[in-house]
Amino acid sequence: MEKRASASFHRGILYRLRERNGERSIMNNVELLQQELIKSYCDRSWLRLAGISREDIRKTGPVFYAAASGLLELADDKGRINAEDILAVWKKTAGQYFFDAEADELANAIKYLRKPDKNLLENILYSKDINRIIREYSNLEERGIRFISQDDALYQDKFKNIKDRPYSFYLKGNIHVYERLLNNPSVAIVGARECTNYGLSMAKKIGFDLAAHGVNIISGMARGIDSSGLYGCINAGGIGVGILGCGVDVCYPRENIELYEEISRSGILMSEYPMGTPPNAWQFPLRNRMISALADIVLVVEARKKSGSLITVEYANEQGRDVMAIPGRVSDKLSEGCNKVIRDGGGIVTCTKDILEALYLVNYYKKDDCEEGSKDKKGNITLEKEIESLYSIVDLIPKSSSEIARESGLSIEKVMAGLIKLQMMGYVEEPSKNQYMKKI
Repeated sequence: MEKRASASFHRGILYRLRERNGERSIMNNVELLQQELIKSYCDRSWLRLAGISREDIRKTGPVFYAAASGLLELADDKGRINAEDILAVWKKTAGQYFFDAEADELANAIKYLRKPDKNLLENILYSKDINRIIREYSNLEERGIRFISQDDALYQDKFKNIKDRPYSFYLKGNIHVYERLLNNPSVAIVGARECTNYGLSMAKKIGFDLAAHGVNIISGMARGIDSSGLYGCINAGGIGVGILGCGVDVCYPRENIELYEEISRSGILMSEYPMGTPPNAWQFPLRNRMISALADIVLVVEARKKSGSLITVEYANEQGRDVMAIPGRVSDKLSEGCNKVIRDGGGIVTCTKDILEALYLVNYYKKDDCEEGSKDKKGNITLEKEIESLYSIVDLIPKSSSEIARESGLSIEKVMAGLIKLQMMGYVEEPSKNQYMKKI
């Protein structure tokens, strides 16, 4: 209805012009069309509805000249113009004018606007304050933060070929490390915030092993799986990359302050959001496209059916990145997302070697972590028979000592003695009081 009304309105403008001046005159007189546009839009138009007054229309004459010129280019040899074209050209030229106008022109026009349009133009005016831009840029340099735009030589090539690529982003950390990012393969380790000890252990171990083989580790630095993967990377002396859903100068969650500071020293923190931007919920799903874009493989460690990690998986599929997941028990809620990834065609990860093979780095693999236990010179696992029996009962899911005693048939004294020995050998750990699990 609104579209038909607008079309009828613009036909009325042309009709009055032709009636007074003839059809051919419209094509040769930009000023005439400009004046008619100004006169007509003073009373009804999308500008008036936005709160722009008659006085403001007179002060923004360049808008109407641009609109008139654009309309004449669309006219046929009889001066006829499609009404929908008129509306499209008008909106485009008027909108472009407000973005291209000088700061003093906008400051003058703002006085005649109502909210929310006034707020919009105030933001545009704020963005054109060259003194503010210089101050903020100097502040970035003082804090060791770099601003990277699409025209910058440091803009990542991996971003250039994705949909909705970031127009710009901020970097905090070791700039020399950032320059080396493209030379090494990268894996994004993502997963649930509220995860199990098993998930934390797997993420940390895989992050460590991959970093030890020169693979960059990327994550969103959320609590849980994301952070654990980065901790493993740091422990191996690798390059960790945190893609933040807030300003690069904001640590979120606060419990990750040590990780935030460590990544700032040895790795890279990256965000497309301006300095000081708080961690708003809607920003996190959007930043996931940057996580998947920088990665060669996205690994999901633990995730629920509707986990935010699966948003990263969707972006990875759109961008042509490989996706892998650690399988879990079908009855576990935190395995539903991982099992779905595998069901949909993602790769299965049972040990770090699976990822290295996908990255074609298997020839550089230093040890087979798919096997458990110590080895003798011939590579055979060496454990005392009773201890080996006890170790086989301990699972990747924590069990109590009484539960292990019941399953093994041993006395609680022998079980505790065996568990202590396995802990000293580095095969078993106690994540919480009287709960034991295999150490990964």
